[in-house]
Amino acid sequence: MRCPMLVVNGRKTKPDPKNILMKALKRALKNLNTQHGPRGIAGLKKASKEIPEILRKNDPSVENTLGEWAFFTFRLSEQNRKDIAKFLTHAADDLNLEKLKDAANPIIEASEYYGNLRRIFRETLESGIQPSQIADDVEGLLARAYEKERQCVELIKAALLT
Repeated sequence: MRCPMLVVNGRKTKPDPKNILMKALKRALKNLNTQHGPRGIAGLKKASKEIPEILRKNDPSVENTLGEWAFFTFRLSEQNRKDIAKFLTHAADDLNLEKLKDAANPIIEASEYYGNLRRIFRETLESGIQPSQIADDVEGLLARAYEKERQCVELIKAALLT
């Protein structure tokens, strides 16, 4: 293809889809398997301790935070986990790695926990329940989501080692 200002040559080698998928899987594993900071399983572990503490304080300003958690934070988390599960299933099919399909199951369960959290926060806002009353339920759901995501990370690691 010729353009007066630019000459574009054709690609000399075809991209290797399996190589691209493996790089993407390694990047996904790196993003999920964090040891510290607000992202990945480290951020989830931190949130599973901090959010119930915030709810137990019964501060009136928590209502705005509940709305943000219900309509944005956990909605996004739920959708992201569904997308990760779809990617893992697609990669498992293309790379012939059955273990990756196994890794999709825990992340789907974590997605369901996030959906339950959204429902709890939404119902709390609608019914006017004190946030401190839902703290234990929220703590339990976050702990289970953390365990499922940690399980997913371990399964991805095992699949990539084979």
